[in-house]
Amino acid sequence: DESRLCRFDFTLRRTDSTWKKKFRFKKDDLVAHVAHFRFPDPFPTKQRYHISVFEALCIFLRRMAYPARLSDLQDLFGRDETTISTISNDVLEILYATFKHLLQSTTTV
Repeated sequence: DESRLCRFDFTLRRTDSTWKKKFRFKKDDLVAHVAHFRFPDPFPTKQRYHISVFEALCIFLRRMAYPARLSDLQDLFGRDETTISTISNDVLEILYATFKHLLQSTTTV
């Protein structure tokens, strides 16, 4: 039951090394990425989960890190595996839709 899971508290003060270890970026860098990406907040998901854009990006980045089993992310984020997978996939789809022109321009060179 998702309501019994303990969610990751993004407001707690953590060292830069802790943020880099978990998400590959410092917290301030993640905040800057959110601003530059200009994604809507709260982040829109196909399943209509209520989630901040910051948390959605953190879930995606943690999912892309190795190793990143969904069960481990469930413990970290306090969301069930299906929700984490859906959020991560939705972030990937929006990133691709937003920046695919950059990928396509590098493959034609």
